[in-house]
Amino acid sequence: GRGGYFLTDWGAGRILHFQPGTEVKLLQEPGKGTADLIFLTKSQLLVVPVMSTGELIAYRVIWTE
Repeated sequence: GRGGYFLTDWGAGRILHFQPGTEVKLLQEPGKGTADLIFLTKSQLLVVPVMSTGELIAYRVIWTE
């Protein structure tokens, strides 16, 4: 995402964004088991499976910077 990276933290259940030269930003905390995500650039959607609940969550990414 804009020269950075979207990340998941399986154990803590967090979705993060990392931009080189800055700190990691917490975006969401959907719960333990957040797995490999996909960012759909055309539609600006971040799709994240949550394995512990069997959910598939999609977030629309709105850039503020």
